[in-house]
Amino acid sequence: MRRALITLVAALPLAFGTAAAQAYGPGSWGSGQAGTTSTATPAVAVAGTVVSVDPTTSTFVADAYLPAGEGWGAGGGWGGGGWGHRGGGPFESSFDAGSSTTPATTQVTITTNSTTTFRIDGATETISDLTAGQDFVALFDGTSSDTLQTLVASPAVSVIAHTPPAARRLYAFVGTVTATATDTTASPNTVTVNVTNSVPSATIPTGSATFTVGDGTLVLGGSSTSLFGGSLTDVSVGDVVAGGLIAPTGETLSQIEAAPLQALVDFPAASSSSSSTSTSTTSSALNQAERLLGATTTKTKTAKKKATHRATNVRHRRHARTHARRG
Repeated sequence: MRRALITLVAALPLAFGTAAAQAYGPGSWGSGQAGTTSTATPAVAVAGTVVSVDPTTSTFVADAYLPAGEGWGAGGGWGGGGWGHRGGGPFESSFDAGSSTTPATTQVTITTNSTTTFRIDGATETISDLTAGQDFVALFDGTSSDTLQTLVASPAVSVIAHTPPAARRLYAFVGTVTATATDTTASPNTVTVNVTNSVPSATIPTGSATFTVGDGTLVLGGSSTSLFGGSLTDVSVGDVVAGGLIAPTGETLSQIEAAPLQALVDFPAASSSSSSTSTSTTSSALNQAERLLGATTTKTKTAKKKATHRATNVRHRRHARTHARRG
């Protein structure tokens, strides 16, 4: 299945490249904004991950630790320089998304008050906007010699939090089109597919499923003469299609069906008066689509076995004739 992911993403970079690129960018922490409070009291940072939030008591529970580089103040830290994730601040190494070091944490309760400032995902917010799972830095009045417990005993001066992006993965399928709905006004365009293979198969099982085709869906193949200018109107019932999108890990089938596909590749099954010819064409298109997923069908495996068996029989017969002549 790893080959399936690599193959489909490599084959459709225009559709999947942007969605697949998920990384912490410069300025994620507060968008590189400078601190708004300058104080003669040194500000010491506590970092970690939010566990739970109680706005009624202005507190939140966190798995926290003391990052290296604390003890900076009005002379060139919070009040003077403006810092952020990968922004060149004193805690850059602690918040680098590529860092392989995981610090030991202690669960603590952090108190805030009416003077505590909050900046969440680059916007000025309140404690009510803080959520579990966010990474944070909280600044406290204190010195570098203070322990974690000593620092959190007082209300935080400021809290900066960042919501990490959800893990994402490829959801893809192959199957035969059984219906299309286009030019609808109240509902999005859809394509109903009899799915024969999918990634992951646990999320998109074999059988009928209806997928959404939006304005941003890249449609390739079909009856369109343009390489990238296809639409759902170029897809016909009986065609074989391979489609997919990149979405957060753990999506359900209903969520995948509702989200617009990022790509839909159509392998037309040419109509024919001969049912045997039509079946052969559909089977060929299905094999092409499934190869896009890196899948090997049972029919393909069986055909290979039969071919191998025939070749073996031919070799045996030739050997028998040669042996007979020599005898």
